[in-house]
Amino acid sequence: MYSMAHQRRCSISYDKRPHHDQQEGRKPLASDVKEGCWKRPSLFQFHDVEPNCLYRAIDNDHNWDALVETDRSEYGVVQNELEGTLKRIDNFVRAVGECDKDGFEINKKDGKIYVRELTLGRDYFRLLGSFIEVYSDKLVYSPYVELFFDAMKAIGLTRFDVLPGPRFYCPGEKMIAAEVFNVIIDKIRKAYRDEAFQRQLKSRSANAKRNFASNSKFALRLIGDCSKVLVLRIDLYYTKAHTKGVTAEQAVKDRLHLFNNMRNNSLFNNSIGVIWKLEYGQHRGNHFHLMFFFNGQERRSGDWLADQIGKYWAEKIVPGKGAYHNCNRDKRQYWNCGIGMILHTDSKKIRDLLTAISYLTKKDQYVMAKRSKKCRTIGRSEMGPINKKRVGRPRKSELDLSGFVVP
Repeated sequence: MYSMAHQRRCSISYDKRPHHDQQEGRKPLASDVKEGCWKRPSLFQFHDVEPNCLYRAIDNDHNWDALVETDRSEYGVVQNELEGTLKRIDNFVRAVGECDKDGFEINKKDGKIYVRELTLGRDYFRLLGSFIEVYSDKLVYSPYVELFFDAMKAIGLTRFDVLPGPRFYCPGEKMIAAEVFNVIIDKIRKAYRDEAFQRQLKSRSANAKRNFASNSKFALRLIGDCSKVLVLRIDLYYTKAHTKGVTAEQAVKDRLHLFNNMRNNSLFNNSIGVIWKLEYGQHRGNHFHLMFFFNGQERRSGDWLADQIGKYWAEKIVPGKGAYHNCNRDKRQYWNCGIGMILHTDSKKIRDLLTAISYLTKKDQYVMAKRSKKCRTIGRSEMGPINKKRVGRPRKSELDLSGFVVP
């Protein structure tokens, strides 16, 4: 979940015309559809999040540092340039690949070198040092960012963080920095236009879409099967003193320990599903984002329940090492709040839930931790058969979920 300010900048527009159901909290009328005022969004509208918004979400996640006390959690944000720098590297590589120009125009005459700064040189040459500083061998970046780092490694990754200017002579390369910058551009452009790179882009995007479709269908199925669903969002991670010592493989073992214990723990009674995501942050290390789904007819106190699950992780699963953040306690901070109690008729909250799932599943496209191929990064509880037989009073209204489902 993300702050109000962040979600205002990254809000998804469902239709340019007013939505009567959003404005008044009701289902659309036949006249609304006839007039063209209301349009049910396709599921993939929620997946088409702008790269800049994803980088901002990544930065928010990577920069949280937490200290869990006896009865509450305290958080402080560590500010750095991760978000902005990754975004600028991404923009640089895209700009290089989509044009045929160099960064500098260089002419040699009468033993002198004349350098004229072009657009790419003006916008990106002086940023090379900051680009290199964010590199970590523990992370796998987006194909665009990885392509940039590969080009830098081919020339000498650490030599450019102290370049004073484009006319600076580089003894190792026997050319001035402007010429080296043009060489970098040439390497990036050739790799960018290679068929293998384009296939990599399509493969990674398709994988993220599959994850989004699978988890969204799962959530919609649960909502369609219940009149009320209680959704909890909890982040589970490790204290600062133990962050560096926990590998992805160890984190997976701890998650499995938690899930195995859920079977015989009354805390998880009436649980109908869970979505989980393993991520890596510069300050949090390996950690999990989880969405728990409970039958809302049986469980109502979401804030308290999320706290108890977080404490169970910190005190029983990884005693002395665990920490957590209860997102349900901060519902007022989120512009699009897809957590808490969700009624099967509440289309606004269902949209917000899909938006949250979109961020969760698509972030791997831009940065993730290196881990073994056997180490899964995202998953959910298995979908059981839909409960066709309902007991109790018949529903007065139904929400048609078919418009949200991927064909």
